[in-house]
Amino acid sequence: QEKHLDKLHEKADKYLLNDDHSQAEMNILQIEVEKYEKENAKFIAELDKQKKQHSRTEDDILKVKNSLADNYTLKNTLEAKIEFYENIIATHEGRPQGLKVILIDHKKYPYVLGVLSDLIKVKDPYQIAVESVLGEFSHYLVVDSRDNAQKLIQSTNERLSVIALDSIGSVASNNRKYPAKTLLSAITYNKKLDQLLHILMGDVCILPKDEKKPSSREGFDWVSEAGHYYKRGYIFKSSGKGNPSIIGRQQTLQEMKKEMQNLDKQVNNLEKNLIKSMDRADSIRKKLQLNTIELDGSIKK
Repeated sequence: QEKHLDKLHEKADKYLLNDDHSQAEMNILQIEVEKYEKENAKFIAELDKQKKQHSRTEDDILKVKNSLADNYTLKNTLEAKIEFYENIIATHEGRPQGLKVILIDHKKYPYVLGVLSDLIKVKDPYQIAVESVLGEFSHYLVVDSRDNAQKLIQSTNERLSVIALDSIGSVASNNRKYPAKTLLSAITYNKKLDQLLHILMGDVCILPKDEKKPSSREGFDWVSEAGHYYKRGYIFKSSGKGNPSIIGRQQTLQEMKKEMQNLDKQVNNLEKNLIKSMDRADSIRKKLQLNTIELDGSIKK
């Protein structure tokens, strides 16, 4: 019986030893599992981060594409406008026939600066007002000197009127107080035209919108935005309706060309940004694929 008891104790010791070994193995496995779980958690976090980066990059690409589409539309519209103005200016549409002949042949008449209405730029909405005040002077050719003006008159049988800048006397500056905004303040022009424009409209004020007729102050002429011109209190002129202004067409064309240059630069930058964004998205996508494969392999272990 004692021998049997010893055998039982021996068996019990073996079971206990095996149980200790199993527990040790379980502890090792637990440590390995925790290690893989931590590694997988890092992979998953990195994958989430890359997915968000890829999503943001895709959003950036969409925004750039939309901006490019808008800019392409603006370019097409602006190109059409530029072509329209170039055709009008090239053919001098709206000009008397005598002017067209001279303006088209610039090589023959290099001393002709242009038509007065093409040499000034007028702020919105005063184009009609300026055209009304200038009247027939809008179509006058401007040349540099009296000699060239006479040469021009003698060289053509066309009906035309010419202003020689060197024949215009200097206009003394004054410290007059104007009763309202002057029409000249709405015009941008070359300094060569300063004396001429002061003579033609130096005393013209813009009629305030809330006034239907000018004040009785003497010494000033008045014009409304609509082109109603009141000169010296006894000459009244209306520009009528339906006739487009010919003021500042050349300046408008130059501005549109500058706008096109800026638009081209903007489109070029957007196209470069689009390429960079697409390359960045492609790089993130490749990393995402590699990390996904690595995570799958880690899970299978």
